[in-house]
Amino acid sequence: IYRVLKPGGVCLFGARNKWTIMEAQYNLPFLSWLPKPFSDLVVRLTGNGDEFVGHYRGLLGLKQLVSKFLIHDYTLEIIRHPGRFHYQSLVKYQFLTAILPLEIFYPLIPNYIWVLEKP
Repeated sequence: IYRVLKPGGVCLFGARNKWTIMEAQYNLPFLSWLPKPFSDLVVRLTGNGDEFVGHYRGLLGLKQLVSKFLIHDYTLEIIRHPGRFHYQSLVKYQFLTAILPLEIFYPLIPNYIWVLEKP
């Protein structure tokens, strides 16, 4: 992406977080935290396929991956105001943003949504 963008160019970057509690694709807790052989075994034992196909990075790994870009992070803004971004499925949870300090839970958020800008 960095190679093909012109200076000042932007792209939308959405990434799953390795350290999310509930793995969304298989609906199993802590699956992405396990070493690959164990996650493969859990997937097989639960009848969800032959292997775990997720190859996620944690927050630090994702930031390292896009380190050449300026990161405009929309993750918390979307969680706090999902209707503005047409995330209707999150609107029913919006009340939680008033009582939870989202910044503390940021490393465990399931998905990050960033706009990457090439300097």
